[in-house]
Amino acid sequence: QVGDDDINWSWLSGATPSSNTGPAGAFSGTYYAYIEASSPNYPGKEASLMSPCFDFSGMSNPQLSFAYHMYGIDMGTLRLEASSDGGQTWGTPLWSRTGNQGNAWQQDTVDLSAFVGQTSVRFRFRGTTGIDYTSDIALDALHLEGTNFSCQNPVPLACGDVYSGTTSGASSGASAYSCSNWNENGPEVVHTVTLAFPAEITATLSNLSVDLDVFILDACSAQSCVAYGDTSATLTNAQPGTYYIVVDGYNGASGDYTLTISCQCLMSIAAFPYLEGFESGAGGWAAQGSGSSWALGTPAKTLIQGAASGTNAWVSGGLGDDPYHSPEQSGVYSPCFDFSTLSQPRLEMDIWWDLEDGVDGVVLQASTDCGSSWTTIGSYQ
Repeated sequence: QVGDDDINWSWLSGATPSSNTGPAGAFSGTYYAYIEASSPNYPGKEASLMSPCFDFSGMSNPQLSFAYHMYGIDMGTLRLEASSDGGQTWGTPLWSRTGNQGNAWQQDTVDLSAFVGQTSVRFRFRGTTGIDYTSDIALDALHLEGTNFSCQNPVPLACGDVYSGTTSGASSGASAYSCSNWNENGPEVVHTVTLAFPAEITATLSNLSVDLDVFILDACSAQSCVAYGDTSATLTNAQPGTYYIVVDGYNGASGDYTLTISCQCLMSIAAFPYLEGFESGAGGWAAQGSGSSWALGTPAKTLIQGAASGTNAWVSGGLGDDPYHSPEQSGVYSPCFDFSTLSQPRLEMDIWWDLEDGVDGVVLQASTDCGSSWTTIGSYQ
């Protein structure tokens, strides 16, 4: 119920009080909502029944089904309206009926695709009584449904991977993406790629027998599309994080595919020898990971009381004697390097560690795919 109308909707089981109008009972179950049109509720009195707010940001193919009863020779009008700002403003009616619809429950379904991606959608049924009491209006069995885009159990991939799969038998949770007006109502398969560094990502489809398309999302939502293509999609400035690569079927298509993921670091250091003592800042290095306690500055711990050279160093557990961080799985990541002109490259560094045997550890790792996958090349524990 809302406050800008003339009368209220009521809830009832069984028949309405007036003869020659209203249903004899609910469409399903026991109760239904209705407008009683007996005096003084006519002529032309309005009653609004408003829904709660709905979040359509991850929904595809939404629709509202309902049953309505509009029996009586003096019948008025029933309208369905929608708001995309939580009920502040209302658009033109999505559906309406006027006049006597017969002494039977009727059913209808309204397509709500226009509201996909909206986060504060409300609906209201607005009924207007007729010129006399035989204009009771009733509603029952409201059912709002759609399909939700899902990132559960994605296929994890790394830069450089070539993956063969099929969309046949997969679910269809998205029919449209925010970056495209293509009809993608076929089943889709979701893959993930995680970057540790800024990079350009390209996802390429091959070995296709049907019309499949590829989309790159920066969040698990069809409304978070940042690149798309018929057989190839490229995101030119992908920042560190996880991206969702979706293979979907145009106009309901489904079938086999081969997906190739390629990445190119956006910034690579190619001048050697390379020296970094962190005296002027991080120099492109960054701490990342779960529960990271790394800090850059002058160490002032009981054991580590200064840097190996100069004044600054990267230190886990903060610069002072901070409490033990557990659990933690983090690291300090370098910028990208271009080794194409090097032979026998070597890394030298100063390191100090104080670890609990069998519990803590530190490894040196390298990645050749922009941080999508890592290989251990040294360890201290």
